[in-house]
Amino acid sequence: MKGMVGMASRVFGAMSSAGVSVVLITQSSSEYSISFCIQNQDKAKAEKALSTHFELELKDGLLEPVEFIDDLSIVSLVGDGMRTSKGVASRFFTSLAEVNVNIIAIAQGSSERAISAVVPSERVSEAVKACHENLFNSQHHLDVFIVGVGGVGGELIEQIRRQQGKLKQQGIVMRVCGLANSKGMC
Repeated sequence: MKGMVGMASRVFGAMSSAGVSVVLITQSSSEYSISFCIQNQDKAKAEKALSTHFELELKDGLLEPVEFIDDLSIVSLVGDGMRTSKGVASRFFTSLAEVNVNIIAIAQGSSERAISAVVPSERVSEAVKACHENLFNSQHHLDVFIVGVGGVGGELIEQIRRQQGKLKQQGIVMRVCGLANSKGMC
């Protein structure tokens, strides 16, 4: 596609002619690909329209074959505060990474009021939950790794266990993520 003028117009003209609604668009800055999301029920119409409109380019090998990826969902973060708040996109993507949700595509509106990520449908519940917890929850997470679990370290672990309720009331979630001593770690 690089250097081929009017490709986006032709792609979306083909979708329009076929009566296919495009719900998300993203294009690489290097002009190598255009990705877009459509409803699953429009897949056959879209495939036929693209095959027809780009028949010669596909036949001559000027374009790679059209690829469809099924079972995807769009998770969007929308709000006026995004324009003036630093790090919102970072927290959005970090939330997805924390629960191992792979991002297939990303799109941001020009108004800076929305950012969307295309993710596997089977992971959308975890993605939404993680985003809600990290973006709208006032709790702070503190991950602890304790080296030395003898007398002092053991007492620290017990103290953390005893204080979980009080910490939670103060909006702090303390998690012991690792323990180590001279013999090993977990």
